Amino acid sequence: PMPELTPMLKQLRLSGFMDSLEVRNKQAIEDSLSYTEFLALLLQDETARRSSRKLDLRLRRAGFRQEKTLEAFDCMPSVWSFFQPAGMQSSQCCSHHAKFQVVCNRY
Repeated sequence: PMPELTPMLKQLRLSGFMDSLEVRNKQAIEDSLSYTEFLALLLQDETARRSSRKLDLRLRRAGFRQEKTLEAFDCMPSVWSFFQPAGMQSSQCCSHHAKFQVVCNRY
């Protein structure tokens, strides 16, 4: 990036601009963006970077052993048995599991 901007960006705590400045500058030239459109792109990049860093920090502070997402959630029969109503016969259990599978796949 432009070396004369680095100290000012650091002082303003906008060092994330340095990561996307060159790419966004090329984009602004190629797409004939106005100054405000160019600035908006840089600010969007910085906002996204900060949000991502905050989430990473929260996850680290939470001390989770492993990151889990709903996409990675596995609806296995061992999980289904947890949701099996008391007194349900094993023959009834299959339809109950199928319903749970449908609910689980929605999310």
